[in-house]
Amino acid sequence: MPNQEVMSRFFLYFMPVIISVSAIFFPLGLTLYWFIGNIFMIAQQIVANKVATHKKKAKKISD
Repeated sequence: MPNQEVMSRFFLYFMPVIISVSAIFFPLGLTLYWFIGNIFMIAQQIVANKVATHKKKAKKISD
């Protein structure tokens, strides 16, 4: 069974390729939905990471 790092690397590099190739055969609306959804998920993750980092720094300062 592959470890988590190998699986993460697979999903990071190969899944966008697989989705892009399969998107050619799907209707434009579905492809656009996937693309916009991924943009929102990336933005959400960036905000969540910044909030978590800010909370860690604030806790470190208060301790």
